[in-house]
Amino acid sequence: MKKAEALIDLSPDYLHVLEENGVIVDIPSRNDKHMKWIKSHSMLVHGKKQRIEGHYRRGDIVDGMFVTKNFYISPSLLGKRIIGKCVIFSRINYFKGEISLVLDIYPDPESSPLFKLKVGTPHGGDGAIEIPQTNKFVKFEKIK
Repeated sequence: MKKAEALIDLSPDYLHVLEENGVIVDIPSRNDKHMKWIKSHSMLVHGKKQRIEGHYRRGDIVDGMFVTKNFYISPSLLGKRIIGKCVIFSRINYFKGEISLVLDIYPDPESSPLFKLKVGTPHGGDGAIEIPQTNKFVKFEKIK
């Protein structure tokens, strides 16, 4: 009789880092060659199947490290500046031994502009999240 093997879940973990409302975000245009449509799909998050709605994705490389921006927007907002909610996650890929940042961005036209999203800035400070293995940051810069 064959002994049952234990399965190891190597799916990435997503750890909530920071969330802000009232963030001004420039949405890439439809012609941006790095902007891709991602169909609705399911994935394992903390060992549980989770449904992810269709969205646009753009990956930025900052000093060799990926920062992924997921835009949960309608096509009419492509190429526009929006006010929204931005949620930052730390994505831990156990299989590759890598940590990266993921930003989920949602429009929120009812909120007042409080911050400007900055990705890859060399300036840290309050509310800045260091991009792993770099000296650069993602931050919500307060609007004066």
